[in-house]
Amino acid sequence: MPFSRYNKALFMIIIFLPLFLFAHDKDCTAPIDDFDIDFEYDTLILEYEELPNTIIRITDDYRLFINGAPVELDDEQAELVKDYYLQMEDITSIASKLGYEGSKIGINGLKLGAKSIIGIFKLLSDDYDSDDLERDLEKDKEVLVKNAQKLEKQGKRLKAMAKELKNLHCRLFTEVKELNALIEEGKETD
Repeated sequence: MPFSRYNKALFMIIIFLPLFLFAHDKDCTAPIDDFDIDFEYDTLILEYEELPNTIIRITDDYRLFINGAPVELDDEQAELVKDYYLQMEDITSIASKLGYEGSKIGINGLKLGAKSIIGIFKLLSDDYDSDDLERDLEKDKEVLVKNAQKLEKQGKRLKAMAKELKNLHCRLFTEVKELNALIEEGKETD
């Protein structure tokens, strides 16, 4: 069953956001951990917790809005907004796939466990011995391990992408003066 944008955002929050928050750079003045991040249709929504009535939106055509008002961007800033949106979209997609593949591996692990229990009962038969059981389980285990290794590689890729997103986040909130002003205003409310 394909994942909706909502599920992708949910997986992004569950899987990716802890990496994103953990990787906070002390040189970055933009607080990464003070944002709720979500996709609503094709619009990226950032809500800054320090300013609860502030909503930042980046549309699928890479336009930036703060509380519904468009933000004028120069070419470099526009490219930065685009990169940020695309990186967040890619991470969300990969996190969704990781979650889905992880759940499939978990289900296959359960099936392997059930198969081993059934195999124990088969051992009561004269036609089936422990070598048969081991051979049957080994094939399934190898597939499970191979799939888990693929998942681990994707996880490493996601971690690298999270680091890049963190850098983009810092740059975005430093280089776009309207976003930087929000950060400064949020600091004043502390």
